Amino acid sequence: MNSKEISERFAKKGVVINQEKIQEKMDELSKFKVPELEISRAVIRNLEKETGIKLEDVQCVSIEDIIEEGKWISLKAKVIQLWDSSDSISQVGLIGDETGVIKFTIWKTAGIDITVSQGNSYIFQNVVSSCFNDKMQIAVTSMSHILPNAEEVKQKEKEVVITGVIVSLTNGSGLIKRCPECSKSLGKGSCDEHGKVGILDIRIKAVLDDGKNTYNILALREMTARLTELTLDGAKQIAIEALDQSAVTDAMKKKIIGRYFNLKCVPMGTNYLVVEVI
Repeated sequence: MNSKEISERFAKKGVVINQEKIQEKMDELSKFKVPELEISRAVIRNLEKETGIKLEDVQCVSIEDIIEEGKWISLKAKVIQLWDSSDSISQVGLIGDETGVIKFTIWKTAGIDITVSQGNSYIFQNVVSSCFNDKMQIAVTSMSHILPNAEEVKQKEKEVVITGVIVSLTNGSGLIKRCPECSKSLGKGSCDEHGKVGILDIRIKAVLDDGKNTYNILALREMTARLTELTLDGAKQIAIEALDQSAVTDAMKKKIIGRYFNLKCVPMGTNYLVVEVI
């Protein structure tokens, strides 16, 4: 957000702030090599304290309308998928509404006191848009808020049928652990966010080749059992008998590698989530 946009937002609240004054504040912070996004946030917070005016949250938009980076927006969306986080990221994954799907990132510096859960709907207030590899995404920052949404947000489902042979299983397949609270898969034994020991689950991440293209296929517990004829209890038993969790992945490979499947899937970023084995 530039000085003109900040000035215009305060003007809508009846407070006239000289654009040059705003620019001077921004230029001063830039001397200290403060990131551009942090500069606008810091200036707005400072002006809110000076004027006693709290800027209103912007009106909610649909995901399909997020086409420009650097814009402060609000939206209502459902958490579709959670990915592994990192030292600087609290949560990251995909959210969706009736118009599309978009990646979201909650930075730890945002200080957000709510943890989103897969399958639940939320109102994401004052998040900022950005673009990476020609795909729009949003970031939750220290100026953002996340509120539970009692009304479930419907997700746009563009189901496609993919027919081909599964040629390989990728990392993250087999017997895995998930946090019992936020449902994200765990690389360690416990969740970094909740400190809870993970519960066992099964999952397939595979590559399917239709002869022309390859697809990254993701199957959660129910569809994994359909593809492999292996239930969670069965997977646990294999791991116990072999004293090796990777034995489950080996068993899955024997069941599906080289076999043809007709799969009804929902595109989710670079993956295709299996919703039905035809």
